[in-house]
Amino acid sequence: MRIQLHKPFDVGYFTPRFFPAIAGGEFYILNLARQMLEHKDNPLIYCSTSIDFKGIRTPKGLHISSEHPNYYSYMKIPLKRLNPEYSTRSSTLKHIFNHLEIPYNPIFANLLKIGPNHSQFFSEIMNLNKKELKKHHIIHSTYLPYATILFAYIYSRILGVPSICTPFFHIYNPRYQEQTYISLLRLFEKIIACTHTEKKFLVDNGLTPQRIEVIPMGVDPELYKTRILTHSGKVKSFSKFYNLSHPFVLFCGHKNYEKGAISVLQAALIAKKDIGDLIYVFIGPSTPAFDIELKKARRQGLKVLNLTPDNLSGYYDWRKISAFQECEFYIMPSRSDAYGIAYLEAWASKKSVIGADNPVMREVIRHEKDGILVEFDNISQIAENIVFLCNNPDITEEMGFLGYSKINRSNNWDYIYRCTMDVYKQLVKFDA
Repeated sequence: MRIQLHKPFDVGYFTPRFFPAIAGGEFYILNLARQMLEHKDNPLIYCSTSIDFKGIRTPKGLHISSEHPNYYSYMKIPLKRLNPEYSTRSSTLKHIFNHLEIPYNPIFANLLKIGPNHSQFFSEIMNLNKKELKKHHIIHSTYLPYATILFAYIYSRILGVPSICTPFFHIYNPRYQEQTYISLLRLFEKIIACTHTEKKFLVDNGLTPQRIEVIPMGVDPELYKTRILTHSGKVKSFSKFYNLSHPFVLFCGHKNYEKGAISVLQAALIAKKDIGDLIYVFIGPSTPAFDIELKKARRQGLKVLNLTPDNLSGYYDWRKISAFQECEFYIMPSRSDAYGIAYLEAWASKKSVIGADNPVMREVIRHEKDGILVEFDNISQIAENIVFLCNNPDITEEMGFLGYSKINRSNNWDYIYRCTMDVYKQLVKFDA
């Protein structure tokens, strides 16, 4: 499907949540939209009102209200917030597919259980005159395993425009091993994979190679390059703000088993025997399992500063940036990443990283060059490498500098934007 197009380019982005929610998928959409604004294009972000994962599935979760200053826009990017529905009945979804003359696959109803479900909203807009709908030249959605990408595809069919998905397929996470996701991805004109490993996985599961483009995740190196100052010109320091009297190691992500947060706590207790007063800083949403392990670790004398999104003001909170700038190194031995934006943030701060060894991470982290790869959930191996990096500061620093050089070449947002625009232009005839 190709459309004769003149500037400005108009894209509808779909994501399950958005600011003040903080996650890699939201960060990806945010920065693509920011680049579009800088290039005089027109992005519009569609998202649910949920600001935590629980709110996607249940009204008991956290939701942003229409009185919030960023309800309708964030960083000048316009937002369309959709209220999630909590019914998992598939009759409305089936009606939408039948109305659009799309073959309905019953397994798509499984996504309604995960949410966010917007069936009624999309059922209603089908009855509107197309002139009343926002005109987009393309619909671009993210991320699995959420129903967002299903409704993004539906909207692209309502508008009659091409659809693209960046699924961030976590191919080593058991939650993703469901045929529903592959069946849905087959509907899109283009898929953007973060790594060649992700592309190979999708091709092995029936997607054609020609429909998959590989574009890495991005980061803004300038954001981490210089220290943040107060209005009076003093440096803002994470360590001083939290009164940390010793060096610290940083983890930033969802504090669950899949991300390696629990493994880090257990490994830290072993490493404590050799490196003493090292502090561990955890930033991100917590889980009951992590909270239990944290209590155990603290009882055994481990020094931990535990922060959640509630402690921070958003994507660009100075404390988060300063934490990356001041940590000894970054650790997230996760098997559940399609790429891992936090590694890029660490390298932007010239810090070394520890990640979990799998084919995806071997494309991201160059073992013993800009970081270290360890076996997932191998507590003794994680502990051994925590001790190694702490005891070898010259090697740790060199790894950080090599990572910094790498992300400046191939992970800056201008590069990601240009690669993504090339994908758009494959589907839409674009005349500047």
